[in-house]
Amino acid sequence: MIYAMSDLHGCYDLYIKMLEKINFSEKDTLYILGDVIDRGDGGIKILLDMMERKNIIPLLGNHDYTCAYLLKRLKSKATPELKEIFKDWLCD
Repeated sequence: MIYAMSDLHGCYDLYIKMLEKINFSEKDTLYILGDVIDRGDGGIKILLDMMERKNIIPLLGNHDYTCAYLLKRLKSKATPELKEIFKDWLCD
């Protein structure tokens, strides 16, 4: 079976519940239509789970893109102004 999900926004528990509800197996394919991270605190757990499964195909959402852009920028140009603008994306 082919499935699609989107806008998980770090809700790891709901993501796992949905996989259980659809009885997701190695025979299935799941497309994640972006926005895996942001808002909820389980974004990294979702990403790690997705990496372990060969049958999940993620697409980059605007929240995912912003995070990747921010991390790249902060690595090379971590000004106080930039940190303030993106303070919600930073982990303390």
